[in-house]
Amino acid sequence: MTNAATERTARPGLGDIAEIFYAPSAVFARRTDGKFFVPYLALVVLGTVIYLATKGLIQPVIDAEIARGMAKAAAKNPAMTPEAQASAMSVARTIGSFGVIAVFLIGPFIVGLLAWIGGKIAQVRDIGTVAMMVATFSFFPRLLGSVVGAGLAAMIPENATQTAAAISVSPARFIDVVAHPGLAAVLGRFDLFVLWGIFLIATGVRVAGKATHKQAWGTAIGVWAIPTLLALWGARNG
Repeated sequence: MTNAATERTARPGLGDIAEIFYAPSAVFARRTDGKFFVPYLALVVLGTVIYLATKGLIQPVIDAEIARGMAKAAAKNPAMTPEAQASAMSVARTIGSFGVIAVFLIGPFIVGLLAWIGGKIAQVRDIGTVAMMVATFSFFPRLLGSVVGAGLAAMIPENATQTAAAISVSPARFIDVVAHPGLAAVLGRFDLFVLWGIFLIATGVRVAGKATHKQAWGTAIGVWAIPTLLALWGARNG
């Protein structure tokens, strides 16, 4: 009886979705085969449900970000008519709304690729088998981040500037994002839930990828650094 129970708890299952938040090493130790489809499906479903449940709170922030982007585009192209601006705003609003779901739908594949590249550079033994699985689990803290962000959006005063940084748990929420977009882009990458995901990547690469601490953290920091540099470049050239 005891051996049977132990065997069942040692197998990967839906319980890993909860356990990844408090015992990630145990989760990754059970998933050295790299299977990720069930956690990925759960991530996408939960991310979509949370988005739909909180859309009313975060949509004004999305709209404000799009409006600032449209204003910049109009300033660079004075010939753009009000009708064209309105049409572009409508399209951008649709894309922006889908982008929240796309974080969970596409994000794990991008992070998985970065983890695979970083792991290969760091000579991680089994990174090719587990990169996508580790990347998928690294996004689960962002589900909590979505809930927290919706709560922060609800507390933004009506006369305050609405920005994505204002609904993050990062140093970016304490600066003028409009005046310092480059600095905000970098500080936004120090978001609590992003860093939590980086910790999970390091843990997963070490445990499931059979890497040393140095290899694991080198891979994880690389995964964090590349989007950070791209965000900075985009803010400076936007």
